[in-house]
Amino acid sequence: MARTASVLAALLLGVVVVADTAAQSLGGTAGQTPATAAKEAYAYVVFPTIGKAGLVFGGSHGTGLVFKGGKVVGNASVTQASIGLQAGAESYSELVFFRDQAMFENFKNGDVKLSAQAHAVAAKQGAAASSSYNEGVAVFVKSKGGLMADASVGGQKFKFEPKQ
Repeated sequence: MARTASVLAALLLGVVVVADTAAQSLGGTAGQTPATAAKEAYAYVVFPTIGKAGLVFGGSHGTGLVFKGGKVVGNASVTQASIGLQAGAESYSELVFFRDQAMFENFKNGDVKLSAQAHAVAAKQGAAASSSYNEGVAVFVKSKGGLMADASVGGQKFKFEPKQ
Protein backbone atom coordinates (compact mmCIF):
# COMPACT_ATOMS: atom_id res chain seq x y z
CA MET A 1 0.00 0.00 0.00
CA ALA A 2 2.85 2.43 0.84
CA ARG A 3 4.44 1.90 -2.58
CA THR A 4 1.09 2.37 -4.36
CA ALA A 5 0.39 5.58 -2.43
CA SER A 6 3.90 6.89 -3.15
CA VAL A 7 3.50 6.23 -6.87
CA LEU A 8 0.06 7.85 -6.87
CA ALA A 9 1.41 10.88 -5.01
CA ALA A 10 4.18 11.27 -7.58
CA LEU A 11 1.66 11.06 -10.44
CA LEU A 12 -0.74 13.54 -8.84
CA LEU A 13 2.08 15.92 -7.95
CA GLY A 14 2.94 16.05 -11.65
CA VAL A 15 -0.55 17.16 -12.67
CA VAL A 16 -0.64 20.75 -13.90
CA VAL A 17 -3.61 22.61 -12.48
CA VAL A 18 -5.29 25.67 -13.97
CA ALA A 19 -6.51 28.03 -11.27
CA ASP A 20 -10.09 29.20 -11.33
CA THR A 21 -11.75 32.31 -9.99
CA ALA A 22 -12.91 30.55 -6.83
CA ALA A 23 -9.37 29.55 -5.87
CA GLN A 24 -8.15 33.10 -6.47
CA SER A 25 -10.96 34.55 -4.35
CA LEU A 26 -9.86 32.29 -1.49
CA GLY A 27 -6.41 33.83 -1.64
CA GLY A 28 -4.87 31.19 -3.87
CA THR A 29 -2.15 31.58 -6.43
CA ALA A 30 -3.16 31.27 -10.07
CA GLY A 31 -1.84 28.04 -11.57
CA GLN A 32 -0.91 26.44 -8.24
CA THR A 33 -0.18 22.75 -8.69
CA PRO A 34 0.03 19.88 -6.22
CA ALA A 35 3.83 20.11 -6.60
CA THR A 36 3.72 23.77 -5.54
CA ALA A 37 1.52 22.97 -2.55
CA ALA A 38 3.82 20.06 -1.62
CA LYS A 39 6.83 22.37 -1.44
CA GLU A 40 5.03 24.46 1.17
CA ALA A 41 3.53 21.49 3.05
CA TYR A 42 4.52 20.37 6.52
CA ALA A 43 2.75 17.02 5.91
CA TYR A 44 0.23 15.49 3.51
CA VAL A 45 -2.23 12.63 3.05
CA VAL A 46 -2.68 10.52 -0.09
CA PHE A 47 -6.04 8.86 -0.64
CA PRO A 48 -5.50 6.65 -3.73
CA THR A 49 -9.20 5.83 -4.11
CA ILE A 50 -12.29 7.32 -2.54
CA GLY A 51 -15.60 5.80 -3.59
CA LYS A 52 -18.70 7.99 -3.61
CA ALA A 53 -22.37 7.24 -4.37
CA GLY A 54 -25.59 9.09 -3.88
CA LEU A 55 -29.21 9.62 -4.77
CA VAL A 56 -30.44 12.60 -2.73
CA PHE A 57 -28.55 11.14 0.27
CA GLY A 58 -24.94 10.24 -0.41
CA GLY A 59 -21.75 9.08 1.13
CA SER A 60 -18.12 8.40 0.40
CA HIS A 61 -15.23 6.64 2.05
CA GLY A 62 -11.56 5.99 1.41
CA THR A 63 -8.32 5.13 3.16
CA GLY A 64 -4.84 6.45 2.65
CA LEU A 65 -1.37 7.10 4.00
CA VAL A 66 -0.07 10.11 5.91
CA PHE A 67 3.40 11.44 5.03
CA LYS A 68 5.67 13.82 6.93
CA GLY A 69 9.24 14.48 5.88
CA GLY A 70 8.85 11.99 3.03
CA LYS A 71 8.09 9.11 5.42
CA VAL A 72 4.83 7.34 6.22
CA VAL A 73 3.76 8.37 9.74
CA GLY A 74 0.30 6.83 9.81
CA ASN A 75 -2.90 5.77 8.13
CA ALA A 76 -5.95 7.90 7.49
CA SER A 77 -9.56 7.45 6.50
CA VAL A 78 -12.02 9.94 5.09
CA THR A 79 -15.80 9.71 5.31
CA GLN A 80 -18.39 12.03 3.86
CA ALA A 81 -22.14 12.24 4.24
CA SER A 82 -24.18 14.58 2.08
CA ILE A 83 -27.72 15.57 1.20
CA GLY A 84 -28.99 17.46 -1.81
CA LEU A 85 -29.23 17.20 -5.58
CA GLN A 86 -26.99 14.24 -6.36
CA ALA A 87 -27.20 11.09 -8.41
CA GLY A 88 -24.63 8.53 -9.47
CA ALA A 89 -21.35 7.05 -8.35
CA GLU A 90 -17.72 7.97 -8.84
CA SER A 91 -14.25 7.26 -7.60
CA TYR A 92 -11.45 9.76 -7.22
CA SER A 93 -8.03 10.29 -5.68
CA GLU A 94 -7.40 13.06 -3.19
CA LEU A 95 -4.28 14.77 -1.87
CA VAL A 96 -4.60 16.86 1.29
CA PHE A 97 -1.68 19.14 2.22
CA PHE A 98 -1.14 20.74 5.63
CA ARG A 99 0.86 23.96 5.53
CA ASP A 100 2.15 23.89 9.10
CA GLN A 101 2.49 21.77 12.23
CA ALA A 102 -0.57 23.35 13.88
CA MET A 103 -2.90 22.28 11.04
CA PHE A 104 -1.31 18.82 10.96
CA GLU A 105 -1.90 18.45 14.71
CA ASN A 106 -5.53 19.52 14.17
CA PHE A 107 -5.82 16.80 11.51
CA LYS A 108 -4.32 14.16 13.82
CA ASN A 109 -6.79 15.17 16.54
CA GLY A 110 -9.76 14.89 14.17
CA ASP A 111 -10.35 18.64 14.06
CA VAL A 112 -10.02 19.12 10.28
CA LYS A 113 -13.25 18.96 8.30
CA LEU A 114 -13.65 19.97 4.66
CA SER A 115 -16.86 21.16 3.08
CA ALA A 116 -18.25 19.56 -0.05
CA GLN A 117 -18.45 21.56 -3.27
CA ALA A 118 -20.85 21.43 -6.22
CA HIS A 119 -19.37 19.51 -9.16
CA ALA A 120 -20.17 17.16 -11.99
CA VAL A 121 -17.93 14.30 -13.09
CA ALA A 122 -18.30 12.37 -16.34
CA ALA A 123 -16.51 9.03 -16.64
CA LYS A 124 -12.73 9.56 -16.68
CA GLN A 125 -13.01 13.12 -18.00
CA GLY A 126 -12.63 14.93 -14.70
CA ALA A 127 -9.39 16.78 -14.06
CA ALA A 128 -7.69 17.82 -10.87
CA ALA A 129 -9.30 20.92 -9.45
CA SER A 130 -7.19 23.94 -8.67
CA SER A 131 -6.59 24.64 -5.05
CA SER A 132 -4.87 26.98 -2.68
CA TYR A 133 -4.03 26.89 0.99
CA ASN A 134 -7.21 27.93 2.77
CA GLU A 135 -6.95 27.99 6.55
CA GLY A 136 -3.72 25.98 6.28
CA VAL A 137 -5.10 23.14 4.13
CA ALA A 138 -4.87 22.60 0.34
CA VAL A 139 -6.82 19.82 -1.39
CA PHE A 140 -6.40 18.37 -4.88
CA VAL A 141 -8.84 15.88 -6.39
CA LYS A 142 -8.42 13.79 -9.54
CA SER A 143 -11.34 11.83 -10.94
CA LYS A 144 -10.74 8.16 -11.60
CA GLY A 145 -14.12 7.48 -13.20
CA GLY A 146 -17.82 7.17 -12.77
CA LEU A 147 -20.82 9.30 -13.49
CA MET A 148 -21.95 11.69 -10.77
CA ALA A 149 -23.93 14.91 -10.78
CA ASP A 150 -23.61 16.58 -7.40
CA ALA A 151 -24.84 19.84 -5.94
CA SER A 152 -25.11 18.74 -2.35
CA VAL A 153 -24.22 19.95 1.11
CA GLY A 154 -21.98 17.85 3.30
CA GLY A 155 -18.46 17.58 4.55
CA GLN A 156 -15.48 15.29 4.83
CA LYS A 157 -14.37 13.98 8.21
CA PHE A 158 -10.89 12.52 8.68
CA LYS A 159 -9.51 9.94 11.09
CA PHE A 160 -5.78 9.49 11.76
CA GLU A 161 -4.02 6.40 13.14
CA PRO A 162 -0.29 6.74 13.87
CA LYS A 163 2.09 4.18 12.45
CA GLN A 164 2.86 1.46 14.98
